Amino acid sequence: MNANDNLAEVLIAEWPRSRRETLRVTLHRYQGRWVFSIRAWYRDGDGTARPGRDGATLGLNHLAPVLDALAEIYRQACERGLIDQDSDNAVS
Repeated sequence: MNANDNLAEVLIAEWPRSRRETLRVTLHRYQGRWVFSIRAWYRDGDGTARPGRDGATLGLNHLAPVLDALAEIYRQACERGLIDQDSDNAVS
């Protein structure tokens, strides 16, 4: 993909946050820059998905530090027994 491609938002991943919300990870352009977002989405009265206020949008220069931090969070959570490493589920 060329950095100048005019792509619509690319949905990377989506999963339920609650009964009413989902979390979406996307790659898209914002004000002429490539960014990634991790954001909560909800359905309005018409059933249309809308972005919520919870979330973050960051430039791609932040991607490597975010990945490093998430890997460390995962390592620490496994080490402390907070998640089951085999199933990736939180331990109750």
